[in-house]
Amino acid sequence: MGQATIIMVTALTERRWQRRFMELGADDFLTKPFRAEELLSAVEAQCAKLSWHEKALREASRGGPRRFAGRTFDPVQRVLKLENREDQTLTTKEAQLLTVFLDHAGEDLSRESIMVAMGRAYDPADRGIDILVGRLRKLIGDDTRNPSVASTVRG
Repeated sequence: MGQATIIMVTALTERRWQRRFMELGADDFLTKPFRAEELLSAVEAQCAKLSWHEKALREASRGGPRRFAGRTFDPVQRVLKLENREDQTLTTKEAQLLTVFLDHAGEDLSRESIMVAMGRAYDPADRGIDILVGRLRKLIGDDTRNPSVASTVRG
């Protein structure tokens, strides 16, 4: 059976309600009033997540967990295992980014190519990928000052 996606549409604008919706399993939420473009964007984002998850399931059935630099990544469960550390469950975006990096190991990737590989529209002003790379680097236990797994090339 397919995976369900829940987008809450509500007039409740307080953060506590938004957090509660997410705790109850909502994947996204919109507060009224909203524009049709916002709803379309939320639906497209959820479709991209489902598409990536289905791709991860197909690939995992072929190759199983992926190993790199003493770490093991299960793309289906989105679990990252490191020696002598508790398993980390990655967010969908973190898992997508790690998959892009593993698929292109040893290659230099531009911000644009990463965003395209993740199914996102490229926007030169969008620094979300930079933040995501920083979070992933911490999760994989890579030293930001002296990275051994993922390095950033500026310029």
